[in-house]
Amino acid sequence: MTMMMMMVVMMLKVLLDRGDKVPRPHDARCGCDECVRRAADDSLQYSRSRINAYRALASPSLIALSSRDPILTAFELSVELHRLSRLENEFRVR
Repeated sequence: MTMMMMMVVMMLKVLLDRGDKVPRPHDARCGCDECVRRAADDSLQYSRSRINAYRALASPSLIALSSRDPILTAFELSVELHRLSRLENEFRVR
């Protein structure tokens, strides 16, 4: 298991060194054309894609490798997810 985790961290480091990033989802109430279209086409799929993006952003490995202050980043992400849980049903903990 430890070897597998080390491989994931190494792969993530290579991707970050190449300049790849996990894009932050738009705000929950974003009114841009893309967000409106995606929400109208399939609102559940749109919410799930936002959840998956936040799941990637909350990865301890990604936070540790890409943030100047990993603790602060984790707390900021926690606050943002807590705010989203009040706005979107799909983000609520059951």
